[in-house]
Amino acid sequence: MNNGDYLLRTDNGGNTWTQVYPKLMPTQDISFADGQAGFGLGALSDFGALLATSDGGSSWQSVKSFTQKYRPDKLSFIDSKTGWILSSPVATNKTVILHTSDGGGSWEELGSLPDYMEIHYFRFFDTENGIVISGGQNGALYRTKDGGKTWESVSRKIPANGIEQFAFISEIEGWEICNPGDYKTPYDITISHMTDGAAWQEPTEVEQGAWSYALTFLSDQKAVMLVEEPPFKPDSRMKLLVTEDAGKTWEPHLLPEGINGFTIVMLQNQLPMQFADDLHGWILSAYGLLATQDGGKTWAWQ
Repeated sequence: MNNGDYLLRTDNGGNTWTQVYPKLMPTQDISFADGQAGFGLGALSDFGALLATSDGGSSWQSVKSFTQKYRPDKLSFIDSKTGWILSSPVATNKTVILHTSDGGGSWEELGSLPDYMEIHYFRFFDTENGIVISGGQNGALYRTKDGGKTWESVSRKIPANGIEQFAFISEIEGWEICNPGDYKTPYDITISHMTDGAAWQEPTEVEQGAWSYALTFLSDQKAVMLVEEPPFKPDSRMKLLVTEDAGKTWEPHLLPEGINGFTIVMLQNQLPMQFADDLHGWILSAYGLLATQDGGKTWAWQ
C-alpha cells in the first residue's frame, strides 16, 4: 500500500467502520505522561481522532473523535487524566483550548486565542501554567496562569534566523533552534536560550553541516535534538544529539539506516518528539512512530 493508504472493515453492513491496516497510530501529535501512558492526535482514517496508549505506543485505542465539531491541532497531557488540546471549531477562524480531567472521555471548551494562526509550540507544565507560540511575522508567545481560561500575549523578538523549533521546561525558560543560513554555512545549527519568558540570548553553535528536525529538553541541563547530516541528501543519516551540560557538548547517536529526511519528515516545521524520562522517548514521523527505551541509543518502529 502507498504511504497514507489504509484499510477499513465493517461488521454491521456499513453502519460503522474500523481501521484495521495499518494498525491504529497517531498521525499528527503525541503527548506522553510517562514511559507507558500517552495520547495522540489524528489517524489515517480520522484526522480528528484522539488516541490513547498504555504500553508505550505499541498499541493504541480510539478514545474520541472531534471531527464533526473541531479541527484539533496539538495536545499536551501532564498525567494520564489531565490534558489540553489546541483546536479550531469547524467553520470558524477561532483557536480554542479544550480541557479534560478524565483521560479524554469528556472535554470542556475553555479560553480562546486570536483568530486562527500557525501554531509552532503548545505545552502545559502543570494544572495552571502553559504556553502557546505562534509563527509568522506577527508571531507571539501566549502564556496562561489559570489552566487555559485566559491568555496573555508576550511580544517576542525571534532570534536571528530562528526556524520555529522550540523546547520549554517552564512557562519562562526555553530554547529555539536557529540556522545561520548564509552561503558560507547554509546548514549550521545554533541554539538560542530564553530564561525570563521574554528575551532571547545570542545563539550558540551546536553542529555544522546539519539540519534540525526536533528538539526537547528534559531539564535545564539535558536535551536531545534530532538532526540530519548531511541534510537533504539521499545518503544522509538521522542522528540524535544528546547534551547533559546545557548544550556545551553534544553526544551523537545514529538512528537506524534508511531513516532520513525523505522518509521521516512530516509536513510541518517541527517533528513531534518527546522524552518522558531519561530512557523513554518517541518520534512521530510520516511513516509511523519510533520509540527508544535506552535514552536514544537504539530506536524501533512501533
